Amino acid sequence: MLVHILIHILIHILIHILIHVLIHILIYIGIANPHTGMILDVFCGCGGNTISFAKKYQNVVAVDIDVNKLKLLQHNAHVYNVDTNVQCICDNAYVFLEKNINRLMGRVDVILLAPPWGDDYDASFSKDVSTYDVQTSFPCGNGFTLLSLAVKITQYVIYVLPRSVSMHHITQMAHQVCPNLQYAVESIYINSKPKMTLVFFSPKHL
Repeated sequence: MLVHILIHILIHILIHILIHVLIHILIYIGIANPHTGMILDVFCGCGGNTISFAKKYQNVVAVDIDVNKLKLLQHNAHVYNVDTNVQCICDNAYVFLEKNINRLMGRVDVILLAPPWGDDYDASFSKDVSTYDVQTSFPCGNGFTLLSLAVKITQYVIYVLPRSVSMHHITQMAHQVCPNLQYAVESIYINSKPKMTLVFFSPKHL
């Protein structure tokens, strides 16, 4: 049990590192601006990524449907003295993105999508086949639709997916939802075992 907890913590640390490396690269090349731009953390939960973003960015918007998690996020942001940089919004992610496309377009530098995967996401994974379907397996809704809403706001999107999503499925999603964007895939391994997948979408000229 302790080993599983430690692995879970390590996975989240690795995710933080990879995501923030991407953010720092975007800042370095002038795509993202921590003073005038905005990071949108969708499905923020208790705010692990949100707080890390807020240490660098002055305007981080955190969206989650669970008001109790948002209260924990606000407490944690206060503890880390970044609460003035964080705006918490309690809303359904799909509804929030759709109704704010026009308002947020051109203002958001990066969107982080980290939706819940459901309890059975690992059951669809084996050594030989990965069958998790982003369209139908998310308990919160269609994962293709989620991406399509995000890329209408910004072309820079980080998508956190389970290890049981195949490259073929990621390619299908990219070609169907945002064929004008390029994407990079980073798989997170621990002890030679895949644990999670990050997909970073960006303009093809980047």
